[in-house]
Amino acid sequence: MDEASKVKVPAATRPSDGSWIKETVAALIALAIVGCTMSVVHAMFAGGAKMEDGRWQPLSSILQVAVGLAGTVTGYYFGRVPAKKAAQQAAQARDQSAAAAQTAASNEARIRGQVDQLKRRFGTPIGGAPMGGGGNPAEEAEAIRRRMAAELEHIG
Repeated sequence: MDEASKVKVPAATRPSDGSWIKETVAALIALAIVGCTMSVVHAMFAGGAKMEDGRWQPLSSILQVAVGLAGTVTGYYFGRVPAKKAAQQAAQARDQSAAAAQTAASNEARIRGQVDQLKRRFGTPIGGAPMGGGGNPAEEAEAIRRRMAAELEHIG
């Protein structure tokens, strides 16, 4: 087997915040509850508990509580992962929206600055009236064309 075909699997890492302890304890409690529920079910149906010997009623009461707890535990585990993923997606969308808003604000400021600069450069044409009027339109257009050509030469 050549080196290129070998797959390197990263070593498992434990979170440094101690959340793995919480997860381990929760998993052990869940296993204990499910195990207790299974043992009561086994005692009731396969272990020979009969309605006549008086063991059925106490086991039935225990089973009702154990099934409720087992349902809560499984619901917690099955509901936690999608909720965590949804929270991560919401946080990511929030961050993207904030970045987009910041970009839009900086673009607006940049464009406003460019518009103000253009107004200062081309604001008073030959006729004296701001942004046109009062003069010969052909002369104004030619003056603006010359100014823009000079600006383009300066930029390029």
